[in-house]
Amino acid sequence: MKPGQHWYTYVLDRDGWRITTNIYSDRTLTGEELLPLAVEKDIIHARALGVTALPSEYTPVGYRYRGIM
Repeated sequence: MKPGQHWYTYVLDRDGWRITTNIYSDRTLTGEELLPLAVEKDIIHARALGVTALPSEYTPVGYRYRGIM
């Protein structure tokens, strides 16, 4: 996160668990652009915990634009 970046909060569902992920970008993004970024970030976090996760296991719940940092 750097000052001036756009901040989004994306909520995903995986096996009944709701996962909230923060996404920061230098430009505004659409929901279609945010989804793969949120899934990729969560898969990285899951691997750090020793969990194997696949992109097909995630369902988008929604996202919110939080503003510019």
